[in-house]
Amino acid sequence: ADILLWRNEKNTFVSFVVLNLLYYWFFSSGSTFSSSAAQLLFVLAVALYGLSFLPSKIFGFLQVKKIPPWRFEISESAVRDLSKDIVAAWNHGVHSLNSLSRGGDWIKFFKGFDIEGIVGPKGMVTSGQLVSYKCEVPYPFRQKVKCYGKLGLHRYNLIQGTNFELQDLIKFNMRYCGASSFYITLEARDTVTRGPLQTFQVCADEKDFGYLNVVCSVARIKSGDTTGGASETTGVFALPNWPSDAEIQRLYTVDRSELLSTHWILLYLELVLCIEYGYGNFSEDKVSSLELVKVAIETDDETPLQAKSSVLYIAFRGLAIDGTDESVERKAVIKSMFNELTGSLALQGILCNRETPMSAEEYFKFVYI
Repeated sequence: ADILLWRNEKNTFVSFVVLNLLYYWFFSSGSTFSSSAAQLLFVLAVALYGLSFLPSKIFGFLQVKKIPPWRFEISESAVRDLSKDIVAAWNHGVHSLNSLSRGGDWIKFFKGFDIEGIVGPKGMVTSGQLVSYKCEVPYPFRQKVKCYGKLGLHRYNLIQGTNFELQDLIKFNMRYCGASSFYITLEARDTVTRGPLQTFQVCADEKDFGYLNVVCSVARIKSGDTTGGASETTGVFALPNWPSDAEIQRLYTVDRSELLSTHWILLYLELVLCIEYGYGNFSEDKVSSLELVKVAIETDDETPLQAKSSVLYIAFRGLAIDGTDESVERKAVIKSMFNELTGSLALQGILCNRETPMSAEEYFKFVYI
C-alpha cells in the first residue's frame, strides 16, 4: 500500500523502474521467455562475479557492500532433503499416471466432498471406488473418521490460530482401497469465541496401510467452492528410534499440567492406536483409560507446544490388549511435518512393541512403482 500510494517515494520509484525493466526484458524484447530468463541469469552471474573483485571502498569514500561466500552455500542435508522430495514427487506422479491409465483415481478430476458414490455392477464396490456415508446411521471406520476430522480441525487451528473443536460428523465420502482417502463434512465450534457452528470439509489421504502414514491436505470452512484439494506424497522420511535417557533429557518434556491444553498430543497417539488396532481390537472408550507417563517433543520451534513440525516420543500405560494388562508401559514415536507452501499436515507414527524399536528401513517398506 505504501508503494502504490507513493508514501515512500524511493521505494515506489525503484519498484516502477524494476517492473518496467522486467516488462521490457521479458515481453518487449522479442525473445522467448526461456531466452530472456537465461540472459537475465547470465547478467546476474556476471554482476556477482564482478562484485567479488571490487575493493571494499572506491575512491576512498564509496563503500561497496560485499556478499559473504556463505550466502551461496547449500548444506549437504538441504541438498539431500531436496533430492528426496524430488524423487518422491516424481515417483508419486508416475504412480498416479499409471493408475489413471488403468482407469483408477478418477476422483482427481471431480469434487471429493459433495458427490454421491458411483456403485459398480449389482451394488459391488470396487477398489478405488468412491462411496458415500451419512453419519446419522451406523457407518464403518467410525473412530478413524472421527480422528481424521479432529486432525483436520487441528490443522485449521494451526494455520488460523483458532480453537475449533469437533461437535458432530455429518457425512463422508471414502475411496476404497488398502490406503483410503476420506472426504469428511463435519460441524465444529470455536470454544473460545463461542461463535455459531461452522461446517467444515476435511480431506485425509492415507499413504500406506496398517500404520499411521496420512496427509491432511484440506481443512476449510465450507463455502461455494467445494472442489477437493490436491494431495501430495509424504516422501520417504525416516522415523528415529526411541532416544536414550540422556537424549530425552535434552528434549522438551511436557508437564502434566500442559497436557490439559494440548489435545493434539493425545489425538496423535489415538491415531496410531486406531490404525494399528483399528479392526475390532481398539475402541474409542479405551482412550480415556490411557495414562501418559512421559511425553517429549523434538522440534526446532521455539514454542514446542505450538510446533507445526515435530517428533513426539510418548510413553504410556492403560492399554490392555494382545493378552497384556494395563500396567504394561508402551512407547510410540510420531512425526509431524507441516508444509508451509501447501499448508498440508503429514503424520507418520509407529507403536514400539519391542525393547529395541525397528529401524525405519525395517518398518517402512515404500513401493512406488
